[in-house]
Amino acid sequence: MKIVIVHHLNDAQHYLFGVPEERDLKKDDLVLVRNSRGEVPAVCVCDSFSVPENVLEQLQKMYGGKTLKWVIGSVEFLRWEQEKEEAK
Repeated sequence: MKIVIVHHLNDAQHYLFGVPEERDLKKDDLVLVRNSRGEVPAVCVCDSFSVPENVLEQLQKMYGGKTLKWVIGSVEFLRWEQEKEEAK
């Protein structure tokens, strides 16, 4: 299973989230996660990585999560100057 460790904006605590297998996230990527507060932004504190199920269970205990929540999107920044150049 692929996972990533994130922190929410203005919150230094780390949380564990699932990542779809076809996606790769990098450290400092801005992502959207779904948790008990709804859909909220978060920052990846490491690259996404795959772990076996038994390791996932131990990581969930360490990070206090009972049910693994999922990353549901990522933010791609568009440089406005670049957008103007491409429009020419």
